[in-house]
Amino acid sequence: MGHFPLDLSSPIHKRVQLEKIGPLEPHQVHIHVLETNSAISPDILDRLSKELVRAELTEYRSLDPIEDRKEFLLSRLLVRRLGSYYLGIDRSDLILARTEKGKPLIPDSKLHFNLSHTSGLMACSFGNSPVGIDVEKMTDRDPGRCSIVARRFFSKEEQSYLRENPVCDQTEIFYRIFTLKEARVKAAGEGLGRDLSKFSIPMPLVESFHQEGWDHRSWTLEKGNYGLAQVTANSRRRTLEFLTYHWTEAEFLDSLNDHSMSNPHSSEFYGAWASQGKRVR
Repeated sequence: MGHFPLDLSSPIHKRVQLEKIGPLEPHQVHIHVLETNSAISPDILDRLSKELVRAELTEYRSLDPIEDRKEFLLSRLLVRRLGSYYLGIDRSDLILARTEKGKPLIPDSKLHFNLSHTSGLMACSFGNSPVGIDVEKMTDRDPGRCSIVARRFFSKEEQSYLRENPVCDQTEIFYRIFTLKEARVKAAGEGLGRDLSKFSIPMPLVESFHQEGWDHRSWTLEKGNYGLAQVTANSRRRTLEFLTYHWTEAEFLDSLNDHSMSNPHSSEFYGAWASQGKRVR
């Protein structure tokens, strides 16, 4: 079983406070990883919640405990902060909507995004074609329980591959397959009703592969023991470049106060849309 770690301390994974995010080139996918394991006071959360639109604010206020509120709020702010950066607009002007099957999108925009969150971590990807991302904390290390879940969500081929590998590798294999399938469904915008057992990830597992017009990549994050998968539409089979940006909560909250963090390149690719945004209430 190959081990494909994503080392967030590597120089190719940029600490956001050290350099500005570059432009999103046509051949690139940007993956932003945000740590969410710090305590944020209720007063700060309520102050930040003023950036939510009316429907989001209603949902935010309905959540309990405070950790659920924090995750909901940070996920919306992350998309608004980064989406507005790539589009070169104020984040209060960013419109977010959903397809009929629930996939989030920015209407009338060439910019695509997707979001996932789990205990202690969020991941959000941006690209110039449909993207899907899934991150899972590998909390359940019991291969037996993983096998039970696999019987519900995995194809017969995937279940066989899981059983054939050494027990010590089965947990990581399980999370790799599961996150890839989730990211694939999210990229395609098929909604939660898609039966994951009706399609298969190619075996044996590799770090990256192309299948039916989609590029698939998966990693394990050494810090925190997470599985992460990214799926990107790529019918032309172009060579894609993936850049990962690592945020701490403190860095991200600071960025919300930094109105100079604008993208001077956004108008070159997204400018036709950027002037049309209006805040939705």
